[in-house]
Amino acid sequence: MTVHSISVSAEHCFGKSPLTLNDLAKVNFIFAPNGSGKTTVSSALAAQPVERDERLNWSVAKTEFPMRVFNEAYRAQVLRERVDGIFTIGSGSAEIIQQIEEVEAAKKARKLDRETWQDEIGGPDSPSQAGLIGSLAEEWVIAREDVYAIYREIDSGVSEVVFKGFQRNKEKLASEAVRRFGAGPLVASEATWESISEQVASISGEVGMRDRMPDLGNTIILEESEIRDLQTTVASATKGELSDFINGIANEDWVNSGREFLEDAEGCCPFCQRLLPPGFEQKLQEHFASGFDLQLQRARDIHQSASTKIAELKRNLSAMRDYLSRDPSADAASFNLLIDAADSICEVIRGRLEEKCAHPMAGVELPDTKDVLQALQTAVDELNEQIDSHNRLVANRKAAKEKIVQDGWELFLSDKRVSGPLRRFNGIKEKKEQKIRELRQKIELSRSRDRYDEDKIIQLRNRVSNTSEVAE
Repeated sequence: MTVHSISVSAEHCFGKSPLTLNDLAKVNFIFAPNGSGKTTVSSALAAQPVERDERLNWSVAKTEFPMRVFNEAYRAQVLRERVDGIFTIGSGSAEIIQQIEEVEAAKKARKLDRETWQDEIGGPDSPSQAGLIGSLAEEWVIAREDVYAIYREIDSGVSEVVFKGFQRNKEKLASEAVRRFGAGPLVASEATWESISEQVASISGEVGMRDRMPDLGNTIILEESEIRDLQTTVASATKGELSDFINGIANEDWVNSGREFLEDAEGCCPFCQRLLPPGFEQKLQEHFASGFDLQLQRARDIHQSASTKIAELKRNLSAMRDYLSRDPSADAASFNLLIDAADSICEVIRGRLEEKCAHPMAGVELPDTKDVLQALQTAVDELNEQIDSHNRLVANRKAAKEKIVQDGWELFLSDKRVSGPLRRFNGIKEKKEQKIRELRQKIELSRSRDRYDEDKIIQLRNRVSNTSEVAE
């Protein structure tokens, strides 16, 4: 329903007769001097009824539609300039802005509270750097000096053992005293500084655990049966024209070496290049198969087995030399003589085995390995027995030293001149640290409330328009 006329009653402005405007169009422009009633008209229209039925019978202007009135009162209600030139606008902007201001005021108050609490805590985060942390540091200096003064009265030789790692350092010594004092009730000990001094004297000197010398391992390079086979000279058991010839020249090994070239000789002798008689290769094979090849294979098998044992033995000898270079307590000169002798025997046996493989039918002389290797192993066993005894002694000394350290600390902490300052400091420390924890919890809770309020401010600001929307 289009409004064609309005009638506004306002005796203070229009007198007893209402102001009536007829023949209104879709858009109307009202202009008049100041004080003539323009604001009164807009205020009357702004006071329209909320309900539709009431608007249809409204004496000012009958209409079924609500009218939007943009006047100074409306602008003051919805438009706020929080920063110069920046406005927010909305139906409830005034209330929202008031809420934002209240929330920010609460944040500011909490910030002041946090500064007060932090100043009470003190420390690097506090402007004064005093507070609870500062006073606790002062109490610590007092307790530390009292404890260190009693420590200075103890004999230096005893201190080197009981307080090793803490001596000549006030901070470390007092910190360890606090730790041990707070670890639990002290165990009663009958030790005195005199008895502890006697125990320290009994374990004085450089002592330490020693590694055992490596064993020689297997001291048998050749078995008895292998030694017999290597030393035995074997005569060829074959007879016949070819065997008689080979045995006659007494150079069966030389003939055997020619067998390697016979296959590619095309029926000729690989040495003189003459044509060989028929069946020569078969006769030659029969001759060597009857004894020589068996002796050669036996020599090669022994060589392979012994070479493996020699390699292991030489690794163990090398480990022994390395050990002697690291342990100055061992008689390196005596051991090196035995090690060199064993090493030489290994090389001699290696040469004899190669000689046997080259001449399998001839016997070879072998050195006696048993005495040399057994002498070396016996020397190792004797040294390791000494080392085991030494290590048992060291282990006992270690346990004795640990007992001295324990008794010394208990005796030191049970002195009232030490326990008194420590007990006083621990009591003060517990109370102040509890208070510090409470204040820090309050600070963290306050910051949590700030984070919550920051989210709330964002939500409130999203309910009003920004500057670009105001321009639209």
